[in-house]
Amino acid sequence: MQIYIMRHGEALSEMQDPQRRLSPEGKAQIERSAAALKVMGASFDLIISSPKARAMETAEIVARTLSYPLNEIEVTDTLNPNSPPEDFIDFLKGFKGRERILAAGHLPSLQNIALLLLCGNCNINMDFRTGTILRIDAERLSTRQGVLCWYLSPEQFNIIAEKLKGC
Repeated sequence: MQIYIMRHGEALSEMQDPQRRLSPEGKAQIERSAAALKVMGASFDLIISSPKARAMETAEIVARTLSYPLNEIEVTDTLNPNSPPEDFIDFLKGFKGRERILAAGHLPSLQNIALLLLCGNCNINMDFRTGTILRIDAERLSTRQGVLCWYLSPEQFNIIAEKLKGC
């Protein structure tokens, strides 16, 4: 199973927008990341999002770019900022046969999910800025079984997107 963990794009402040939707730069950031994912050959059997507006917008941009049906995006509170990572893993177990999964959400839950899959209860600092995506491959959804395949920051996605313009 390939699990892509993606932090939402840059959001507006709560003063600007109480729902904290993506800022114009946040939308552009996620569009570049989605275009790079497409060129990298990514596709998804399942896209899951937190119910918060910035995560939903992030998931929808990726879904549109990769021709994933918007009405099939699963929404779960298990990707909310302070949700326990075990709750998300249990949620995933309900989707048998899905091999390429994108989870769009927030810190600290996304980092905690990644750490649980990679090393159990270890404490590793990860630079998980907005728009960051990492891919973890796991044969089973159990702790310490995952393999970090790659980690791409928004800056790295920007480099890939710029290279695409030249092709």
